Amino acid sequence: MATPSAHLTAEVERRHGAPDRRLRLGSSTFPVHSAVLAAASPVFASLFESFSDEEISLPAAGDAAASPAPPPAACDGRRVSLFLCLLYNHGSASIGSVDDALGVIELGAYWDCPSVLPAADAYLADDVLGSTSVLSYRQDRTYLYSSLAAGHVHRASVDGTQLFHYLSLAAKHKLRR
Repeated sequence: MATPSAHLTAEVERRHGAPDRRLRLGSSTFPVHSAVLAAASPVFASLFESFSDEEISLPAAGDAAASPAPPPAACDGRRVSLFLCLLYNHGSASIGSVDDALGVIELGAYWDCPSVLPAADAYLADDVLGSTSVLSYRQDRTYLYSSLAAGHVHRASVDGTQLFHYLSLAAKHKLRR
């Protein structure tokens, strides 16, 4: 898939004119405006200052050589596309699953971009309020987010510091509301 979302490309151009940069993640390419991303994230500001190339390759999930830290597991084309939609649409893009909401939180933390967190928080709050849900963290470093009314279990692997980070981000966001 060369471009994850034709809708994202059209929306970016409609709101901000022609993009001046492209972010590449594997085979996915994302047209972006360096000024928009730099204003939303000091990590992107630094990235755009460091590279003058029109196309910048992002490290993929699990790339241990990435600096300063390896990207999170959520760093895939679909979730990066969702992250950018939320960023450009001021949080009004639709999140479709708990895993996507957690992925947005993970990417928002990785790229120091808090403006995407309210949408993820709202999705998770609606999911929790809409059903009986359980979040459990096990010693083997996986967590289960069970939506009992829907009869399904979301399973993902995170380490203890990531889980703590998710919970502290949620707590900070709740205090700002």
